[in-house]
Amino acid sequence: MQWRWSIILAALIVLTLVTPLRAEQHWDPTGSTLPVEALHKVEASDNLHLLAAYYYGDARQWYRIHEANLHQIKDRNLIQPGQVLRIILSPGWIPLEKYAEWKGRVREGVYTVRMPFSDEPEQQPTEETGF
Repeated sequence: MQWRWSIILAALIVLTLVTPLRAEQHWDPTGSTLPVEALHKVEASDNLHLLAAYYYGDARQWYRIHEANLHQIKDRNLIQPGQVLRIILSPGWIPLEKYAEWKGRVREGVYTVRMPFSDEPEQQPTEETGF
């Protein structure tokens, strides 16, 4: 009977101490845990929203670029061609395509959406629902 309590106590200690230590470890294929710093030379027609959409995948993250460059961006709505902006990215960040190509597609209105793979057939619009 006494050995059961020691097993339960040992299991409880392992679960409370070891599990949080393992949860803090993140796998990174590059082996780096430091943020990546990209330098972006501003081109004509660039803005913080466009840069955030490319680097973070979300135009609403523009403030991250602004905060990293407070010393050279006086007006958040105006960045000048030729400025070199620091952009802090997560470890292991790799662009899926070159910025110029991506920007061209966005300016033309050709958007791509990454969807998870599904074996289910795509639903066609019906007359009743319209979608």
